[in-house]
Amino acid sequence: MPTVDVYNLAREKVGSLELSDEVFDTEVKEHLFYEVVKAQLASRRSGTASAKERAAVRGSSKKIYRQKGTQILFRAFHHHPRHPRLSFFTLWGINYH
Repeated sequence: MPTVDVYNLAREKVGSLELSDEVFDTEVKEHLFYEVVKAQLASRRSGTASAKERAAVRGSSKKIYRQKGTQILFRAFHHHPRHPRLSFFTLWGINYH
């Protein structure tokens, strides 16, 4: 059985302990050390990640119409959530509400 010295706060030897072979006489598993250190370092991080809630998002960055094959006159920005005047659009000088 392996033995370990026991010291007090003044660093004086006060005794020794015998360690059990069932617990301390095994091979070292390095990947467990890695997992423990990784978990401890992760718990130290501040965790400031965030995402906007539904009320904080204004409009969308999605493309509102495909690149080719569409006429901008009919599908342009009057249907887009970021357009300042969503309620109507003008087509040949006529306002559609």
